[in-house]
Amino acid sequence: MAIIRCPECNHETSTLAQTCPFCGVNIAGNIVICPDCGKTLLRHTKVCPNCSCDISNTPVIPSPVIRQNADGKPLNGKMPEPRKKHSKWPWIALVSVILLCTGGYFLYEYLRYEQNIKSDYLALNENYNIKDYTTFIANYPESRFTEEVSKRLEALKITKQNWEEIVNADTVTAYKNFLIKYPKSAYTDICKNKIDSLEWLDASSENTQEAYQKYLSTHADGKYADLAKKVIEDLDKLIVSPAEKDSVRKVVSEYFNMLSQHNPSGLARITSEKLSEVNNYLLAESATYTILGNPYIGKIPSRIPDVYNYISKFQVEKQIGETKETYQGRFLITTNMRIVTIKLTRVENPEVEGAAGY
Repeated sequence: MAIIRCPECNHETSTLAQTCPFCGVNIAGNIVICPDCGKTLLRHTKVCPNCSCDISNTPVIPSPVIRQNADGKPLNGKMPEPRKKHSKWPWIALVSVILLCTGGYFLYEYLRYEQNIKSDYLALNENYNIKDYTTFIANYPESRFTEEVSKRLEALKITKQNWEEIVNADTVTAYKNFLIKYPKSAYTDICKNKIDSLEWLDASSENTQEAYQKYLSTHADGKYADLAKKVIEDLDKLIVSPAEKDSVRKVVSEYFNMLSQHNPSGLARITSEKLSEVNNYLLAESATYTILGNPYIGKIPSRIPDVYNYISKFQVEKQIGETKETYQGRFLITTNMRIVTIKLTRVENPEVEGAAGY
């Protein structure tokens, strides 16, 4: 047995093979070897294409001997079959399918990621929650929307800072200016409610039909609109008798006396439980208080039908050591003479503020 190269496909094969296992050409009894260059050729070739040698008389390599029985048939019952030619196309197809599936998967994941970015970005419209903006930037630091979202986040932080300053001021003018500057923000509804409450408190303090009508003109659908309408109808019920005024003034005076005397039990007796923190804060200052002038006493309706509370507005001087400060105060007092709301605002210019009169 010798190893030769198939004259058809040039693959190595054996001289004992019936056919080439790669291309299927007959090998047994069909092969000659060029005596000059040794190239393997088919037997019908007359001239060697490699060296031009005449090979017409070159002997053919003999076929392998196949053992036969007496009838001339192979001992194993069948003739050797030529080896089938193997094709590369199935492997090429398999690799192509794998590449297509892999590419398709990554494309799907990319498109889904982009869709999530767009969906989360659109969710920020009309959204003023700082946490949502921070989460978007953390999740998509390199998206095409990140720069814009970052700018909007900084604007929201500035708005929050301005809001905190407005809350500390706690005036109608401050809240209205905030709404003009930030008509759409996370604090819009809160700001409108604050204006509603403060203007209702002003109307209640003035306690006239004109004041309630003014409130209704700007808060037709306000929290206290129905109450204002009822008060206008029953305004005569809001008249405070001299005896009621004396009782209210006594409570206001007693409150500041208890503060000056540092008497927490006395304060607890004339104030609601929710004011305990306020009382403790004022007691900690160790100040003395003096009411300036005669407090204003008015009546305002509560949310309970036919039940009215008292409101008192006044100026009070606070002294700590040699330092004196003037505050404008407003107390809300129930019919059983318990203080439920306390508001003290420092007066920058007592003489000008005092011109309003209390």
